[in-house]
Amino acid sequence: MEKRMESGVDRPSRTRHDEIVRHHFTGMEISITEEVSALGAFIESVERKSIRVERSRQVVFDALSGNIRAMMAERGLDLERLPGERNIRSLRRFYWKISVDPTKTRPSSEALARRLLRKGLPTINSLVDAGNLASVETLVPLGIYDSERIAGALTLRMSEPGEHFIGIDGSRSTLESPVPVLADEKDIIHLYPYRDGRRTRITFETKSVIAVACGVEGMRGEDLGPALERIWSYNEALGGGER
Repeated sequence: MEKRMESGVDRPSRTRHDEIVRHHFTGMEISITEEVSALGAFIESVERKSIRVERSRQVVFDALSGNIRAMMAERGLDLERLPGERNIRSLRRFYWKISVDPTKTRPSSEALARRLLRKGLPTINSLVDAGNLASVETLVPLGIYDSERIAGALTLRMSEPGEHFIGIDGSRSTLESPVPVLADEKDIIHLYPYRDGRRTRITFETKSVIAVACGVEGMRGEDLGPALERIWSYNEALGGGER
């Protein structure tokens, strides 16, 4: 079962400054606050039930990685030219807007692309690997979360001074300055748009997920849906799929 929703804007003329933008699907709510919307951030999300997560087929993963590397070469994208690509350029501009240096903390899609070009991507599990491949192919930051571990409604908002975040590696950090975050009613699950939290991470026990494509001003909203669709096809190719 799949339900999709788009929240926010794909160009400045559609920015919502007067209210919180709310969408409901399958009992879950995702909101974008006025403050974050005004920065030009927007998302598209898909919830999938009965997902199956397996160990990735290494031969298939290597072949898919090679295909994406070849596609990047055809587009003229190497380590030197990558920052000039439209999505990466837009994400970097967004980072400067929120006082984050993108040369030190890179957008997740750029960080993954650089890793693929340098030495290849690691394998985690079929769904995480699928998300990484889809993100590199489209250069759209993607996050995938175990929806059974999400506590209540989701909101894309600015962090509060002193709020804590536990990264997917278990490291704990304190957010001194306000930055965009995706949070449920318990705590932050994602630093937008580059780092996921530990509590809602994908494991082999995951059965249902919500996948989020992250957009910012300058990116095309119509690119987010296809990026999400690539996750499911890659997961199936790598050995995962539906339960």
